[in-house]
Amino acid sequence: GFVLHLRHQSRSRYPRRTPAPQFALEDLQRRANQTKTDDFGLIYHPPTYEHENKDLQKSIRSCMTGFHQDDHASYTKDTGMSLCFLGTGAGTPTRQRSTTATLLRLGGSSMLFDAGEGVQRQLLFTRAKPSHIERIFITHLHGDHVFGLPGFLLGLQMHIMARQKDANIVKNKRKQREMENHVIKIYGPPGLYNYIASNIILSCTKFHSLSIEVHELIGGRARRVHGNKDRGVKNPFEDTYPEYNYGLIRRKFISPENGVWTIENIEQKTRNSILNDKTRHGPRQLTIKAAELDHLPGVVTFGFVVQEEEPPRNVDPDKAKALGVLPNGRKFDLLKHGFSVQTEDGKRTVQPEEVLKPRVKRARKITITGDNRGWTPQMFEIAEKSDVLVHEATLVKEDYKRGHSTAGMAGKASGDAQAALLVLNHISSKSDRSDSLGNSNQLRLIKDAKESSNGKSEVIVAFDFMELLIPRDGFRGDNFQDESSCNKNRQSQKAGEGDLHQTRAAVMGWFETRE
Repeated sequence: GFVLHLRHQSRSRYPRRTPAPQFALEDLQRRANQTKTDDFGLIYHPPTYEHENKDLQKSIRSCMTGFHQDDHASYTKDTGMSLCFLGTGAGTPTRQRSTTATLLRLGGSSMLFDAGEGVQRQLLFTRAKPSHIERIFITHLHGDHVFGLPGFLLGLQMHIMARQKDANIVKNKRKQREMENHVIKIYGPPGLYNYIASNIILSCTKFHSLSIEVHELIGGRARRVHGNKDRGVKNPFEDTYPEYNYGLIRRKFISPENGVWTIENIEQKTRNSILNDKTRHGPRQLTIKAAELDHLPGVVTFGFVVQEEEPPRNVDPDKAKALGVLPNGRKFDLLKHGFSVQTEDGKRTVQPEEVLKPRVKRARKITITGDNRGWTPQMFEIAEKSDVLVHEATLVKEDYKRGHSTAGMAGKASGDAQAALLVLNHISSKSDRSDSLGNSNQLRLIKDAKESSNGKSEVIVAFDFMELLIPRDGFRGDNFQDESSCNKNRQSQKAGEGDLHQTRAAVMGWFETRE
């Protein structure tokens, strides 16, 4: 009788002709409009959404499917790069925020940074496709950053299996090969392989349609000591367990060079590679690096930096023709990439600087850090002059023993690294409340971070399902920041560039300084 009663209710409240996700979306919108802005509606209408910087405001939208698409102009944009915040909470999920997960979308591919519990459900509400996720980066092994990873991988495997049986996929040979050879590369601290493998084995499942490569970043300063080899007790973070060799999952290692892990590098173009390139527009090349952060003793924690390949400058066709170079073969392509060419009559060599236009686009740079109470000098080095820095702001007051940052500490790191935009993430429930006067604590977070950065960085607070579009020319142009911030930046850059090394050493005084 209980089951029949539920079925009867489902017919009256959840019509079969209305898809469940769409109905849920309409229900969320209705409740968001009926509740106070400091309660449920924080997910959709946070106080930071109406930002004082109008250029920045145009780059913020919701990544939820169908949410406010008609009344927001940013939904017509496509910049080829965006950050979708699937979870922005600290420690445990709340009504306003899920646990940490951030998606970097790059055209037809995506990267996932951390995978807190419920990440695959959060993805269901967005426009992102799970099959587009090719790389996953784990900052550290605390539960609110990894508890959703095993379930997400198994859910992705089911998604891949379903697509392999899709009639449209079967007809398309290229897509069929992609589904059959789908490989997920996961990067993170030592112990990540054992964590994934033990979860898969103990849950009586395996990877059979999805290949997993786990790349552990070894050789860092922080090290988790666990077990006792003299007594035959293994260290689960470093040792190998033959019992875990099960299914399509492999373990690899990456070692650092001068405290920096190079995960992916841009292949340098040569004259021959340009002339023999048949595609002309191949896949986007990226530089991906990692460096350590100071979180808690024994907890290996990383920050990741993703940077595009520097886009080539365009050739001025009128100048090229005047010098005797016509767009035949690959001569323009060679000039774009810095190689000289011969004129049509072969009497003269034309150098690239003679015909190239001024640069109008630049490589975009994104930095995403894990939980921390300070940066290493290497982290400052690779994150310097980022377009976007995603940094945690868990604490309301500084407390070194807790291993987290306040908004002011995040702003200080952003200013020292000269990041254009600071996105505060990993927000605690205390910061979502209002004070006794009714003022939003999030506005205070922004104020503290901006003051600590000395006006070098714009600041926003992330919220669940927020999507930040990264302009094609990045966030470092003068048209992005307001005039007062630009003036402050110019003055502080001249005054502070010389002693940037001293600033880094002051932030992380317990680390050895570089010569």
